[in-house]
Amino acid sequence: MSEKLVKDILNVYGYTSARVVIREDIDSEQLVDFLTGNKTYAKAITILNKIDLVDEKFLKKVSKN
Repeated sequence: MSEKLVKDILNVYGYTSARVVIREDIDSEQLVDFLTGNKTYAKAITILNKIDLVDEKFLKKVSKN
């Protein structure tokens, strides 16, 4: 998300002079949800069972998330 987009969204919600630090890769919908207080986002934990039955392709896909 670009800095300009963040500024535009903040301006819409009345933040004209603010210091904002975003430490995760979020999209505009998540920022709007946070500003309006509609939703909260929690980090996820992925648990794999019987790891010997999982192929390498699946492990790479999961590790990217």
